[in-house]
Amino acid sequence: MAEAKNKPVRKYRLGNVTGTVWRNKLTFKGKDGKEVEREVESIAFTKIYKDKDDNWQNTNSYNRNEVPKLLALINRYLNDQIIEGDSSEPKIEEIPIA
Repeated sequence: MAEAKNKPVRKYRLGNVTGTVWRNKLTFKGKDGKEVEREVESIAFTKIYKDKDDNWQNTNSYNRNEVPKLLALINRYLNDQIIEGDSSEPKIEEIPIA
């Protein structure tokens, strides 16, 4: 049986930059030697653009004018974490930031 594909928990978008939040389970050995499982979140950032042939492309490289967009997306994610706490129920939604 195929393993279920991991889906994003949430997406944040500002212009051509998107931050996608993923939730994964990590297993490691605790101090007592027993296996411990913990859920962690990570964020992947992607920028979309059109190339010289007018085809859509994406990259994870940003120029200095796009850094404020990255900071705004990170700030929004952190604010949501403070407001919502560590919710075990994922919310999949795309949130444009004005």
